[in-house]
Amino acid sequence: MCLTSPRGHSSLSCRTLPVVVFMVFVLSAAVLTCRALFSHSHQQRELAKSVCLHREKWYMTQAANSRCRADASQMTQRLALLKDISSALNKSNTLHWLCYGTLWGVLRGNSLLDYDIDGDLCVVNVSQNALARIVAAVGEGIRYAPTYTSLRVWRAEAIVEITLYEFTELADDNTVDTLVNLSGWTGPYVSRSCKIESFPSRLITRPLPSDKLNEVLFPVPREGVEMQMHVYPDDWHSIVLPQHCV
Repeated sequence: MCLTSPRGHSSLSCRTLPVVVFMVFVLSAAVLTCRALFSHSHQQRELAKSVCLHREKWYMTQAANSRCRADASQMTQRLALLKDISSALNKSNTLHWLCYGTLWGVLRGNSLLDYDIDGDLCVVNVSQNALARIVAAVGEGIRYAPTYTSLRVWRAEAIVEITLYEFTELADDNTVDTLVNLSGWTGPYVSRSCKIESFPSRLITRPLPSDKLNEVLFPVPREGVEMQMHVYPDDWHSIVLPQHCV
């Protein structure tokens, strides 16, 4: 109920009440938006830390329990598992390519690196569950990464890690080059010890070129070493050996 003056005019507080209510509504919406953005940023940072810790634990543990140089039998098994997984992904029309250390093998000599501890494939816009169904018949076992960014397949002494990326498909006539990020990851995050990588989508535009890995053809990213410059921005120009091989 608004009070009126003796002359019949509404009081100042009555006239400004709608404005005050509107301002309160705007400020409340702004606070809620800021909280949502902060929560999303916090989740992304926690995901980044989880990815970093998971990678460090995996590689440090595997390196400590593996030989510095894989023997011929291990290399043969790793190549065979890579080939079978790639074949299964081709049958399901899943975009994939050699990446990380396995791609280094192609770029440096078209062969697997004997000091690497696994094979590496990358896929885009595939969930872990869908990926697991595609490769289920290939390996003896499958393990989900707790960060939802990769799937590990093993058979005998061979291990292949499949890393999941995601991006929004572009129209054929769209020249905008979007970034491809780790699955579940939507922005760059850099810590002192780990960087979450992303790269331009043009590097994985279909159809991908093929290159030989130990005389077997596999899909690889476009533009040669460009992918590695995004994934390993600090040391892509160097050969970095595992700690137990130095």
